[in-house]
Amino acid sequence: MSLLVEILPVVLSGGSILTLRPPDAASWQVAFPSGFDPGPVVVAALGSRGLRPAVVHSTSWRHEDGRLVLTYVAVLTGAPPAAARLVAHLVPPGALARGGAITPPESLDVDQVLHHALRHLAWLQREDPAVAAELDPAWAAALAGHAPAPFHALLAATA
Repeated sequence: MSLLVEILPVVLSGGSILTLRPPDAASWQVAFPSGFDPGPVVVAALGSRGLRPAVVHSTSWRHEDGRLVLTYVAVLTGAPPAAARLVAHLVPPGALARGGAITPPESLDVDQVLHHALRHLAWLQREDPAVAAELDPAWAAALAGHAPAPFHALLAATA
């Protein structure tokens, strides 16, 4: 089985979260060399496009077209250079994909993976001192709408 690392770079612009993607793909995926730690692979890939990460965090994995895809969210410092060859998109509103208690969701798209990643980031911003130190107050405000609500789904199901 082949492995890929999916990188979901995000930046702030005017208080809104933007995601960066290749112009011809739903997400940026890079080959994962065997025997390497994926975190440094992500940092190197970002650096190869002139991007400076403040936070890089693994958020999920999934199977896609016979491959295992490891997803990382990467909070970038500063605006991406034009040479990065990535297109900025406003993060669209949307719901998380829901699966069973022991099964994955029946379908999953990159925007749902991105929303899951932003929930991770919102949680880390509140709970992890190292991540909190890297994210300024503008990020805390932008992530407020992505804060995890662990009992929201449970309460909705019992109503």
